[in-house]
Amino acid sequence: MPIRERLTPKEKAERERQRKIHMGRVASLGCIVCAAPANVHHIRDGQGTGQKASDYETIGLCHNHHQGRDGIHTLGTKRWQKIYGYERELLENVRRELIGRYGSVKTGD
Repeated sequence: MPIRERLTPKEKAERERQRKIHMGRVASLGCIVCAAPANVHHIRDGQGTGQKASDYETIGLCHNHHQGRDGIHTLGTKRWQKIYGYERELLENVRRELIGRYGSVKTGD
């Protein structure tokens, strides 16, 4: 298990601010499937139950494609990905859009 670096309260606050900015930018792109207004969905690929997903591995999904009738949490990841595409590929599309819009993209802490 990697050793976690110790951060000052000021550094922690800055990291949290950067995470919120990033997730706001992802949400501002709209749903990656239909372009409707979106919230962020954390990619869970390669993570076990109970592990926190990275805030930098997020895609925008509208309610319907996130938790609604056609949502990843309703259909299940495998079925949803067969219909709409693999989460990792969609994440790369989001990152390209963020780079195009903001000039760069943060990919982790």
